[in-house]
Amino acid sequence: MPRQLNPEDMKTFFQKVLDQYKLEVEKAPANVKAKLKLYSNMPVKIELLFDKDYQYCSALISKNNKSEFSVESFQDVFMVVAVSNSKKFEYGSKGNFLYLFQTTARRFDDWDVQKFTQDLVNYELVEKPR
Repeated sequence: MPRQLNPEDMKTFFQKVLDQYKLEVEKAPANVKAKLKLYSNMPVKIELLFDKDYQYCSALISKNNKSEFSVESFQDVFMVVAVSNSKKFEYGSKGNFLYLFQTTARRFDDWDVQKFTQDLVNYELVEKPR
């Protein structure tokens, strides 16, 4: 049987990323914190969208008034991509969209909380405002 993504593992991963992110950013000077979009918009909502076989996942991070996770499952990968892009557009039009991450069961095994968090912080520091 091929590898599958576990919604609880994905929730745990992103919760650890948020916790690690807060720890790292708390030590940063104010001028650095001001550049960090995720930090300035916490708490956030994380939506995990899976295909029915749990081979593919999109994780949407958006502004919210409290930290929360939601999990949805769709018939296939194409529906996951379509719904995540639709939500990205919808949230973007409201000014609430922050990030969209996508992975497969095979690739998720390589994701590391520390590296992911550091990459996210570095990305935010060099991202040019739109």
